[in-house]
Amino acid sequence: MPIDWFTVAAQVVNFLILVWLLKRFLYKPILHAIARKTLTDLAGTSLEERMSDVFAGRLRELDREAREDLANALKTRSEPVLVRSAFELPPEQRAAINDALGETFSADIQVRFETAPDVISGVELIASGRKVAWSIADYLASLEESVGELLKEQSSPAVKAEATPEARAEFRPESETEGAVPEEAQ
Repeated sequence: MPIDWFTVAAQVVNFLILVWLLKRFLYKPILHAIARKTLTDLAGTSLEERMSDVFAGRLRELDREAREDLANALKTRSEPVLVRSAFELPPEQRAAINDALGETFSADIQVRFETAPDVISGVELIASGRKVAWSIADYLASLEESVGELLKEQSSPAVKAEATPEARAEFRPESETEGAVPEEAQ
């Protein structure tokens, strides 16, 4: 069976046009949207300030199930709640996190702040075996997930909904996380 070189050349040209169209109309807008969202979320303050502000906001925005689970953990705790971050939190950020806890759980909660190098670019709260965390890695994972959903939606012509990537607070039992929590008090 002879090779039809005209068909091969047409297929190559077709492939190159398809790659150009995808880059121009799909990948480029998605990359711009990701960059704009990330810069909007992190602009205007230092990175550490912004991370602790976002974490305090996530505490206020916990869904009902996560809020109830953490509230039960806070009621049964025998020691102060532990807030860990990779950087030293200034007094203003500590106050913001304390305020968010007070507003969210309508209680005066004792908090112990700790610097932990294993918490990479983020903040986590640990109380009675429960953990709420926000980090840049989690944020980027949620963006990646949102982009995947957007690509899936755009590949099916029947569904045309706009996906908005959101940074999310991760809530999970502490036993499912990596690393152990130091027992010594500061």
